[in-house]
Amino acid sequence: MQTINTRATASYLALGDSYTIGEGVAVIDSWPYQLVKKLNAKGISTEQPKVIARTGWRTDNLIAAIEAENLSQKYDLVSLLIGVNNQFQGKSIEQYKKIYAAC
Repeated sequence: MQTINTRATASYLALGDSYTIGEGVAVIDSWPYQLVKKLNAKGISTEQPKVIARTGWRTDNLIAAIEAENLSQKYDLVSLLIGVNNQFQGKSIEQYKKIYAAC
């Protein structure tokens, strides 16, 4: 695990599905924005998050979206909240493990 330099502003990438975007809540109340608020309150200066997430996404959908974004920036902090749609849509745990490991 890498330590975040608290003297600089940390960059943050939030990846996932409806758990990440907070389906049905205001953006500011979603997990990534709540985390940024808590970090800033603790004196860890953190930028607003770059969010790559959609309701209904499986791990393979997320991988495709990350590739399409062609991210060039390195992030100090990355969160990953995904997997419930794999199970809900009847995908095997083996498929989930394979794709998750690719992240």
